[in-house]
Amino acid sequence: GIANAITGLGESDMRQGLFESATHYFEEAQVIREELDLTVDIGYGYMNLGVIQANSGNWAGAQELFRLCLEKMEQVGSQRDIA
Repeated sequence: GIANAITGLGESDMRQGLFESATHYFEEAQVIREELDLTVDIGYGYMNLGVIQANSGNWAGAQELFRLCLEKMEQVGSQRDIA
């Protein structure tokens, strides 16, 4: 629940273009999710970080984060999450 609340703060900042603080929130939530081994949530965390990189013009960084997201989703095998 704490990771989801932190992610909500990150999403709010990301939508406002506050990429630095959004990145901080997303990375903080990732630490919690990795400690709990929440595979799908970790994948979505990579996706959010990738969106920030894409919106910042860092295409290589975005591609790497999206690849990590896809790997996590493939581990779970949910077609919805893979899509």
